[in-house]
Amino acid sequence: MKPFQDQLRNEVTSSGIDYAELGTFVWGGQKEQDYHKSIVEGVNADPVITYRPSYGELYREEGFFNNLKRVQRINELAKQGKIPAVDTYNYGTFAIAIGVLYPTSVHHGMFESIVKVLGSEEQIEKYWEDIRAYKILGCYAQTEMGTGSNVQGLETQAVYNEATEEFVIHSPTVKAAKFWPGDLGKLANHAVVFAKLIIKGESYGIHAFFMQIRDFDTHTPLKGIEIGDIGPKYGYPLKDNGYMIFNKVRIPRSAILSKYVNVTKDGIIDIKGDPRI
Repeated sequence: MKPFQDQLRNEVTSSGIDYAELGTFVWGGQKEQDYHKSIVEGVNADPVITYRPSYGELYREEGFFNNLKRVQRINELAKQGKIPAVDTYNYGTFAIAIGVLYPTSVHHGMFESIVKVLGSEEQIEKYWEDIRAYKILGCYAQTEMGTGSNVQGLETQAVYNEATEEFVIHSPTVKAAKFWPGDLGKLANHAVVFAKLIIKGESYGIHAFFMQIRDFDTHTPLKGIEIGDIGPKYGYPLKDNGYMIFNKVRIPRSAILSKYVNVTKDGIIDIKGDPRI
């Protein structure tokens, strides 16, 4: 009997599949395939980015910061016009090109996306330039220690204070700790935080709040916020999944992502569209 790899190679070559045609189909057309191919080729042509040590032989911190250097270089090449800028649409292709989960994948794939989906036109206009420039580097803070991704069971609270026109973000129990958000442990200075909206003692369900979590200059957590990195994991040890706990953190009324819901200064909730959605 032939060795397994020889058998497998024989099956593949005799399948009759046109792999060029298959690739075009998977990417959604020749134009799209050429676009993503240009990203891979542009990235692989740069020696800084293509340096790929065996991450199993590196300390986690060393591997983490090596990947950040590669991201920095990718951003430099994008500014020079040699490759497209990383965004929500193409960050997965950049991950293929560098051979690891993209270091800011949650910023692009979830934080950017949710701001665009749930943010008002005014909020997007206010924050988008800084988000794209990485001045605002975000994460998606939904999952909690006690409820996982059961959104309706989330315990983090956003209590509206009518006197100050602020929301008070609070983790009432250890189960309410945000746990596992990627890009939170080390990178993010902002987060979209999912919390239970409470107005005058009445709960209005789970809503999304845009808030700063680390200082721009020192990168230390803001007052009332505890943040940590949960350490290496099987599968993607270099991703900085983290935890976050709030102790009565005040944020302005404008922080609620308000494309579909808003809270007036008098504490009246204004829902646009079908509340079931």
